Amino acid sequence: MKDLKHLIYFENLLQEANNDLVKQAKAEGKQEAPAAPAYITIDDFDKVKFVTAKVLACEAVPKSSKLLRFTLDCGEEFPRQILSGIHEWYEPEALVGKTVVACLLGGAMFNHLFGDWALGVLLGGLGCELGHMFPVFFGFKGGKGILSGGTLVWLLNWRVALIAWGLFAALWLLTRYVSLGSVCAAVSMPISTFFFCGQSILYTVLGAVIAALVVWCHRDNIRRLLKGQERKFHWHTGPDHEK
Repeated sequence: MKDLKHLIYFENLLQEANNDLVKQAKAEGKQEAPAAPAYITIDDFDKVKFVTAKVLACEAVPKSSKLLRFTLDCGEEFPRQILSGIHEWYEPEALVGKTVVACLLGGAMFNHLFGDWALGVLLGGLGCELGHMFPVFFGFKGGKGILSGGTLVWLLNWRVALIAWGLFAALWLLTRYVSLGSVCAAVSMPISTFFFCGQSILYTVLGAVIAALVVWCHRDNIRRLLKGQERKFHWHTGPDHEK
């Protein structure tokens, strides 16, 4: 509700400023500015930056029939929150990431055809990771695959998931480096997969491929960590802490 009030207040300020400019122009005998063109030039279009993101959470804004509040993974250090007026056409539940569905479908299909649930989950998860990191329609520039990978390990084996998530949480809380916890959690996946998934070479190789993709997408974070320039996580509890 606080976000909605701020949004409405900002829109009112813009409207008041526009009205003041129109009154001032009429008082000075000036003509109103021509309407903006219906189309932009290709040079203007080249300035537009398209960013793909994974929807981590989505909820309706209280007392609004149009607004949805999104929490997005844009491949940045911390999730981003935005508002969008699309509630008339979409329900929040239909917009949350589909990693679980892809892994379950892959596991069910391979279990039915070959009696191999884990292989189907790994292949489905690998597809989600590739689609999230290198989306075709956004110039192959996407996220870093942490949350989709974190979902994958729970569907693969609970012990693999506990090690990965436990390592992430421990390093994050001890060092406050989100990227360090993410990379170490990813590296742990093929090792724990080998020991807890029947010591299968195929499972381990697929786990290593997924881990390598995550590490590759964190290469800039790793460079900053080695140079001591990586940003640490800070809890934002008020305006005084946002400087």
